[in-house]
Amino acid sequence: MEKNRELSGRDQIFSKEYVLEPIYIEEFCQELIEEERSRATIEKYRRDLNHLLHFLGEDRTISKRKMLSYKEELIKRYAVSSVNSMLAAANSFLKNRGWYECTVKSLKVQQEPFRCRERELSRKEYMRLLQATRKRKSSRLCLVMETLCSTGIRVSELAFITVEAVRKRKAIVRLKGKTRTVLLPKALCLKLKGYAAFQTLVPRGGRRRGRGYGSAGNGCTKAPDTGSAHPDPHSGPPGRRDQPPDRG
Repeated sequence: MEKNRELSGRDQIFSKEYVLEPIYIEEFCQELIEEERSRATIEKYRRDLNHLLHFLGEDRTISKRKMLSYKEELIKRYAVSSVNSMLAAANSFLKNRGWYECTVKSLKVQQEPFRCRERELSRKEYMRLLQATRKRKSSRLCLVMETLCSTGIRVSELAFITVEAVRKRKAIVRLKGKTRTVLLPKALCLKLKGYAAFQTLVPRGGRRRGRGYGSAGNGCTKAPDTGSAHPDPHSGPPGRRDQPPDRG
């Protein structure tokens, strides 16, 4: 105690240590569940905190000094946005435990007023991407890529591109406590409707009820692909050439 009194305020912060027990991470994640955080967010926190736990080593002691070393290690291995994301998870956990002395500052990032052209997908690259999906003989994968590129949605948002959304030409996306409307181009909707025409719908009482075009658990059983099921992306709905004539 006498030794601690002789230390300056800065030295006390650096000398203070805690032990990070694995159970603390699970308790923190349980609190996130009670706060109604999304499953993806909770898994992200759990993954980042376990990464920190691995960095601390066998003794699992955590301090301001170790957190600064952890920050430097992240900077060497990850992009700035990833570093800040992992530090945010660690800081939230530390504050939750009351270990405020161990928190560290995130990296400062200057916001760019425009998106770098190098990060944009050119039309030529887009066509090459579609061509690659055709080589895999999967009209479903081709439509997934077209949907992502023509709407700008994330992969995790594909589940919201449902049959109802295609009919209305707009999808209501609800993720991470936020809701937004995504407009679907007419040409894309025609292709998705053509694809859906070849699916055998599972009854609502069945085991699979989701009807998202992009989700692995959708409510449609995929028909086998044929060579003519991969037309040019601008020639109309996929598979129309093999569609049996309407007998009225």
